[in-house]
Amino acid sequence: MTAKKQQQSHEGVHSFEMALYHAVHDYQPGGLAVIAAMMGKDAGTLRKKLNVNADTHRLHASEIRQIISLTKDKRILDTVASELGAVWFLEDDMPVFAGDLDLLKTSNNVIETAMGFVREFQEALDDGDIDHAEKARLKEKRLKLVSAAQMLIELAKQYEREDVEA
Repeated sequence: MTAKKQQQSHEGVHSFEMALYHAVHDYQPGGLAVIAAMMGKDAGTLRKKLNVNADTHRLHASEIRQIISLTKDKRILDTVASELGAVWFLEDDMPVFAGDLDLLKTSNNVIETAMGFVREFQEALDDGDIDHAEKARLKEKRLKLVSAAQMLIELAKQYEREDVEA
């Protein structure tokens, strides 16, 4: 028998605790049971540690590192980056020797990401009020936009020339 999800994901930036919860429960294949087994933990104990409403069990730093390492769930990094006012992207996402097409694709990604942010903002304002879930989605879209722009800046640096004086 599978336990029902404690909280539904709103697909935006979650609290740190909820990002961990969703990372474990959404892990494929097998969710919590598989992650608990890979961690060498009892599934019931891990479930209690991930329950944001339980005060009796808490995750330790080493367990959090294991969850991040095993799930590789980007929502956890989104939460941390958002709380710090930082952006992040994986080095593997950055072409080592960028060509013109890479620059064009990255520029297009910034434009598409900006459009996604504007669409989300418009939809959030349709009823004249921005609720918690809409705010979380806007936060996530903003984070993705700033990250895409930063990636473009880093990519463009590969085209910079050092001025050589004669």
